[in-house]
Amino acid sequence: MGIFATLHNEHVLIQRHLELLKRASNRVVDNKPVPREFFENVIAFARMFNDKHHHYKEELLLFAYMAQKYEGRLDATLEKLRSQHEMARDHINGVADMLNAYERGESDPTRQLGLHLSEFIRLMEVHLFSEDMVFFRMAKEMLSEEEQDALQKAFTKYEQKQGENPTVICTRMLDQCERMLEIA
Repeated sequence: MGIFATLHNEHVLIQRHLELLKRASNRVVDNKPVPREFFENVIAFARMFNDKHHHYKEELLLFAYMAQKYEGRLDATLEKLRSQHEMARDHINGVADMLNAYERGESDPTRQLGLHLSEFIRLMEVHLFSEDMVFFRMAKEMLSEEEQDALQKAFTKYEQKQGENPTVICTRMLDQCERMLEIA
């Protein structure tokens, strides 16, 4: 599998995460309870899978390589994508910061939690679309097969250092979240 297929497949799992967050967000808006454990799992997913696993490969391997190869000509594009990653992290941190107050039923933190959820979802949907439909297509044209193979080797080396496969761990997390929403 090539680097762009790898990244796209990871986007599919991230999209599943977003779909679960939409369901939870709707429940929050409708004043229906969502278990704290659900939020803890989706936060852990975002931090482990999105940031540590997926965004690492994008930011520190693919983006860094392209920035170096094209000597700054792609800096604005790459910075926009990195900035979206940072904004997504901020919204996940916002969800985490609101959990105790949400669990106590406080109205303003519940509203803020809902706002962070909806902004995270909106941001990530736009981000995934722009990477899949624009950036990855452009990058595939700009990188030779040899460069793509070298990056795939770097992806694989990084994944092997992580221990148990994060995709497997995080898929289990999402399965658990799915069950929690069905029960709640």
